[in-house]
Amino acid sequence: MLAASAAGAAPWRLSIGVQFPITGIDGGEGDRMREAADVAAQDLRSKDLAVHLVGAAGAQAVQNPHQDEGSDNQADVAAGPAQIRALASQDIHVIVGPLRSNVAVAESTALARARSVAITGTAGEPSEPDSRVFKLGPSDRQLAAAARKFMLQKFGPRICVLSDGTRKARREAAAFLAQTPASPRALLSNPRAIARCAQGADGVYLTALAAPPVFCSAQTARRAGTARLLAAMSLRSFDPLAFAGAGALWRARPVSIPRTPAADAVNNRYHARAFVRADDDALRTYAAVQVAAQAFRREQGGYDPSRVMRATAFHTLIGTVRFERNGDRVDPPIQVARIN
Repeated sequence: MLAASAAGAAPWRLSIGVQFPITGIDGGEGDRMREAADVAAQDLRSKDLAVHLVGAAGAQAVQNPHQDEGSDNQADVAAGPAQIRALASQDIHVIVGPLRSNVAVAESTALARARSVAITGTAGEPSEPDSRVFKLGPSDRQLAAAARKFMLQKFGPRICVLSDGTRKARREAAAFLAQTPASPRALLSNPRAIARCAQGADGVYLTALAAPPVFCSAQTARRAGTARLLAAMSLRSFDPLAFAGAGALWRARPVSIPRTPAADAVNNRYHARAFVRADDDALRTYAAVQVAAQAFRREQGGYDPSRVMRATAFHTLIGTVRFERNGDRVDPPIQVARIN
């Protein structure tokens, strides 16, 4: 735990950046994550730590309300590197966020040049050597590795990897292909290739814009209509239950965070602010602020915080957390579960 200031001493000011979207399709979730960060900062202040959260200037709001509601987060991707540079100009090098993986990937170079780190409870990438993005949830590569292990044991060695061709889906497919580089691939734009891929496989791994990766036996994919299943995953209305008649669909995902008395207490304070229950993303974001504060104190401001991030065991609401050199959390709890 973090130690309080000595009696009579002024509390030490810790300035931590916060980077979450304020507009667009991700704005609502960004608001919820900021509330989680604020609750964590408030709790640290109760321990006589003067934590100051500095919000990164967000992407410009889309002027057309309908466009704002339905747009993707490319404005946040474009704004990410400039936000990192702006925080560094204020001598803020420890940042909680970003929300999405594509933003984290886009700002990796800016983080390195600024000698800054990002600590995220929601993004699953990047996982490159010496990454400065530290992930409290499983990375995409860790989830893909769990999926591959399950598929090899349950279905067999021939795995077909399908993507709908969007950037998000291609990155998720690449995370799986990094585990099995010889796996065949097909894109939604070529339905015949999709059918051939599933026809000659034991299992099928599908990635698409609007859903986390899904996998199943090749027989299930053929019964569901492989192209139809992939197309459904490209829409926000994707309902796995619609394919229950074809067979089991599976997903690798984080194990739910235990609702301990401490987590329940955080949830109560969070609910009073956000009017919703603290989900696992909110609890990991709360923990990200705890990690940021501990990293800041250990580094004592002068610095490259990435060194302490890779060398330290951090004590948080979600347990003790350590990070690998690529920014992945060491041994994050992962489960494979049927989703239909």
